[in-house]
Amino acid sequence: MVAIRKIADNNNTAYRNSLVKEKTISSHDGVPLRYVISDQVEDGPWIAFIIPFGLKSNHAKAFFDFFSEFFNIFSWEARIILEPEDSQAETSKLSVDNHAQDLLTIMDDLELDEVTAVGYCSGAGIALVAANKAPERFDGLVLVNGEYTLMNKPDCVTQFGSDIDNILSIAAQDQDKAELIFDKIKGNINFDTKDMPDNIDLPFSESHYLHRYGVNYLSYRACDFEQMASNIEHETYMLAGEKDAQSNVQSAHAIKQLISNAELYIDPEGDHYEVLRPESKSLVQIWNYLSMGG
Repeated sequence: MVAIRKIADNNNTAYRNSLVKEKTISSHDGVPLRYVISDQVEDGPWIAFIIPFGLKSNHAKAFFDFFSEFFNIFSWEARIILEPEDSQAETSKLSVDNHAQDLLTIMDDLELDEVTAVGYCSGAGIALVAANKAPERFDGLVLVNGEYTLMNKPDCVTQFGSDIDNILSIAAQDQDKAELIFDKIKGNINFDTKDMPDNIDLPFSESHYLHRYGVNYLSYRACDFEQMASNIEHETYMLAGEKDAQSNVQSAHAIKQLISNAELYIDPEGDHYEVLRPESKSLVQIWNYLSMGG
């Protein structure tokens, strides 16, 4: 595959590719899923870009703009967390297994037998879960700045991760606790980057978001990602950044050692948000890997 790139434009609000479409479907349990899709490459390979919990689909813009000339792509907003306060969203439906099934539901809706899963942050964990659940549906994994909640390994937990663990554990208890903790932290979450993408802190902007985010986090934290990784037989490409204040290089190393066929690229200057930035080194590294046949 020839690695031809377009020059990045300055439009940060709309997809460069006007053929990106949006669709809403019902998942296996009736929960609505909103996903975006670029499918302009006839008979081309497919990427599932799994963004972290609490991000909006427009956070995938840079990824779509970079890859959609040569790959078909879909991405989606994680269920329930960012629904309106009066939506009657059922937090009991926030589970790791349901998130993985949402991925498979979208693949079924698009009639896709197989995709490459590119999981970013908590999306990396969901990629591992989905590949354990239905290994035949994935031809490879790319795990980007993965958050694997290895709380039993102090070297694998950043200060930011420890702080968020405390906050979300309280917020998950009930809506009243979420409101109390929200009043204490609002405006004070430090994402420790000079170039943070807009609205990356959305789950911390409303108390009902925070409560759902907390419930979801406890389900995610309870997952044994080390065991999941040890079951993976897919070729796996991993990325981590030395300046990532959220998920660190040590946690990436810990997971890599458990995957039988994994490669890890470490960016000495990379922080947690490289994959969301236009033409970033992370996007180039993923491109180089996938364009060589992954």
